[in-house]
Amino acid sequence: MIAWSRSHTWMAGLAIILLTNAVALGSVAWNRSAEVADIISLTERELSMPYRWGLNRENSGISLRIRVRSDHSPGWLGKEKLVELGFPAIGTVATSESRRQLRRLPREAFVVLEQDGPAWRRKLAKQKALYAKKQGLARRNPDSQKLLREAERVKKNLMTERTAKSRLFMVDVGTDYSSLRRRYPDKTQYLIARGLVKAVTRRSKDGTWSVQGRLSGLSVRHINIPLAHREIFDKLKPVGRGRNRHNQPPRFSATLAYGKRYEPWVVAVEKITQPDG
Repeated sequence: MIAWSRSHTWMAGLAIILLTNAVALGSVAWNRSAEVADIISLTERELSMPYRWGLNRENSGISLRIRVRSDHSPGWLGKEKLVELGFPAIGTVATSESRRQLRRLPREAFVVLEQDGPAWRRKLAKQKALYAKKQGLARRNPDSQKLLREAERVKKNLMTERTAKSRLFMVDVGTDYSSLRRRYPDKTQYLIARGLVKAVTRRSKDGTWSVQGRLSGLSVRHINIPLAHREIFDKLKPVGRGRNRHNQPPRFSATLAYGKRYEPWVVAVEKITQPDG
């Protein structure tokens, strides 16, 4: 009787695993079964490799994480936009219950991601202006080691912004893909993916409340690399966490396609050859 029970338990467990795999494979197949919704090419700046990759070759799987940037509280993602996404409205006087309702759970929406566009150039311009300011202060006060160190720190941040940081910025959100695509028709620069938006409330000194939205993350943040494209990654040296990356230009680019379910997969990978000198 015990043997029979164990046998059936094992068979039931196997059936669940097989069913789960079948559903997952079916979902993937359905996602890729029709015309591609979006296709975009990103580099290592926007697709980070796993931490310690290259230090442990025993792990045969590899996935890339999509690196999206945005202001913590972008002005355009205010209460009006949040109401459009289905968040409850909140006035200047907010109760603890209304704030709890806002903070309960993120809401899924279509997120517009801009690659190497005006949002990144504005960020770069701010870094340049900050460096010019810090450099000017250090030059006018040559005996101040503090100002000199601050100027050097900002300089490194500027170099990182120029060569290594992601240029993929969230610039809009909405509930309808088609409407957003008409607003942002250039598929080479604007990617529309599913993401999670959360609301954050703030109380000002005069006691009034304001609300801002933030990107909690993409619904699909990691992308598996097929074995057919593994060779390029196997030859890359590890970068490591915390290492100064301002001199590390991107080493590969990957073309992502988004299907019916607005979920990505890799269709091509290319090595980026850096110029000599």
